[in-house]
Amino acid sequence: KIYRVKEITLLNLSPEPVLGTTSGQTDPDFSANRQVAIILIATGAGLLLAVTFIIVRSWRKK
Repeated sequence: KIYRVKEITLLNLSPEPVLGTTSGQTDPDFSANRQVAIILIATGAGLLLAVTFIIVRSWRKK
């Protein structure tokens, strides 16, 4: 699952700079920052899901 996420992020990141350079110099920075924020939110959500899943499993054992 981790490898798939990395592949998706790489695919999403690669076309962005190409599009940004044609439109202007302010756009690539904004799009890159937005993408970083999305990745951080996604990883945070993933960590929360993993933690809750582990907690639920440990609770069910008791």
